[in-house]
Amino acid sequence: MEIASQSRLIGDNSPWLRSGLILCCCLVIVLLLFSTTGAAIVSLWRTSSFSHGFLIIPLSIWLIWMRREQLRLLTPTPTFWALPVLLSLSFGWLLARLAAIGVVQQFCVIAIIIVLIWGVLGSAVARALLMPLVFLLFAVPFGEAFVPKLQDFSAWFAVKGLDLCGVPVLLEGRFFFSLRKMGGCRSMQRYSISYVFTGCGISICRAHI
Repeated sequence: MEIASQSRLIGDNSPWLRSGLILCCCLVIVLLLFSTTGAAIVSLWRTSSFSHGFLIIPLSIWLIWMRREQLRLLTPTPTFWALPVLLSLSFGWLLARLAAIGVVQQFCVIAIIIVLIWGVLGSAVARALLMPLVFLLFAVPFGEAFVPKLQDFSAWFAVKGLDLCGVPVLLEGRFFFSLRKMGGCRSMQRYSISYVFTGCGISICRAHI
């Protein structure tokens, strides 16, 4: 009875095993084909502004693990609707490569990985994994264009908070002055993108625990 139960369990998991092996092989091929873009992403992760990138993949895997009971009820079935999307993204990467637009190349590679997972595992599984897959987009080191706006908001918010506390303060550009202390938003230039990621990550995790 125990042997029959084990064989039945293996038989039930065989679609997942087969699809998992195919997906791993496809991901390896994608990483080899776009190795230069992948190396560029990792090199940007080593900077202080985008150091949160090293947490994206482990957190996505953890979010997938949290859905393991839901995934057991599904059967992975490949969908060929992903093929034209993959071709479009590959062509977009090629155009960005010719135009030397790094961030577009990086977005295309991450999107290719997401669409590849959808294509191999099927639409039902992709819907169940929608949030972890979308979360992978945070792996792209982007957002420096928003840093000045975030600095302005941070300075304004700090000044309003001090005003509510009755502390006299003067705002000049992105720096604020008071009789006691002088502050500024220079650190926001380095960590503002990480703050945004942290806020989104905490919200996602709290929503799915």
